[in-house]
Amino acid sequence: MVATRSEPVDEHALVDEGLSRLRSILGEQWSVEPLRYGDAKPMSRPDFGADLVISVSAPHRGSTSGPILIEGKWSLTPAGVRTLLPRLALMQSLTGDATALVISRWLSSQTRALLDENGIGYLDLTGNVSFRLDRPGVVIRLQGSDRAPSPELRPSRSLRGEKAGALVRALVDHAPPFRATQLAEMTGLSLPYVSRLLETMTQEALIERHGRTIRHVDWPRLLRARASVVQLVSAGPVLAVAPQGPAALLNRLLRRGHIQGEPRSPLLAVTGPALAERVSPLTGDISPLILYLGGRGVPSASHLGIDDFMAENAVIPVTGSGATTNVWIFKDPPSYVFKGLRTDYGFPAVALSQCALDCLSGPGRMQSQGEAVLDAMIRTETQWRRPAAELP
Repeated sequence: MVATRSEPVDEHALVDEGLSRLRSILGEQWSVEPLRYGDAKPMSRPDFGADLVISVSAPHRGSTSGPILIEGKWSLTPAGVRTLLPRLALMQSLTGDATALVISRWLSSQTRALLDENGIGYLDLTGNVSFRLDRPGVVIRLQGSDRAPSPELRPSRSLRGEKAGALVRALVDHAPPFRATQLAEMTGLSLPYVSRLLETMTQEALIERHGRTIRHVDWPRLLRARASVVQLVSAGPVLAVAPQGPAALLNRLLRRGHIQGEPRSPLLAVTGPALAERVSPLTGDISPLILYLGGRGVPSASHLGIDDFMAENAVIPVTGSGATTNVWIFKDPPSYVFKGLRTDYGFPAVALSQCALDCLSGPGRMQSQGEAVLDAMIRTETQWRRPAAELP
């Protein structure tokens, strides 16, 4: 079933297709049927408030579920979920806490997470399914596509790219209320770009606005959303080996003053596992040691080249896909990665928001370290988040 922007959306056909998929998943011995008023028509809007109400029966057991409220949505954003929640809650209260199931063409990871948080099942036509019944016992969890099946359902502006990264950092690091004009001035981005991306964030329920004023930022979800569309390694770090290990290199940098801001040193900041383990110890492993060196628009970046830096600190560059590395150096990154530089861990480090982003978008256990940083940020939000009054 394919629809274009010019074609009308038939959500009844969408529901029928979704229920057909559910029957296939459960198997032919299971019964998935509309509830009816005796021999009359199926229960549905406007009679009942839902697109359809069904029940599920297990094979050979005589066990039948209570009402399952079906809500068909051709497309559904996180903001749409928040609008849907009160109505579903009312319908559930009228039916003895019935199960709810959203059927859609495609649901983004952010939308699915919000539905999960609120105990609402979902099924989309790309194969993402979360459905649970206590009686009869049913638990279905399937992974489908993380990408919209056609361009018209994709956000007009994604969270990819350096400009989006700068705006995300500003929204996370400063507590609202504030306006798009303030964010544009602070980040150096054009007001039209900021406004368009804020509209996308509003649709994804990452921010809440009253008129032109941003009143709330769901910053943990915003950081996860940004990390889900970028990969740390795609920024092209210089890969290297510190023969005595990353901890020894970090200590060497401290002793030699490179991390303490000597006049001839480039701007240098620590991110990734070494910082995450200081913020919220999890594994004790700080490899790879990840450094930001220099920075676009930072004059000191030209004072010491990366080759000289590695030579002075006994760091060996590595080439080849199968080589083992324990040091990653990002040369001349966007200037926003140095905003909010901290020195309270014994070495200059990026802001917690940047560390969380770097870990969450990194490989393997770094993602768990990123979640640990996020947990620490939630507990200490009033300590690291600057008031909006400090914005221009």
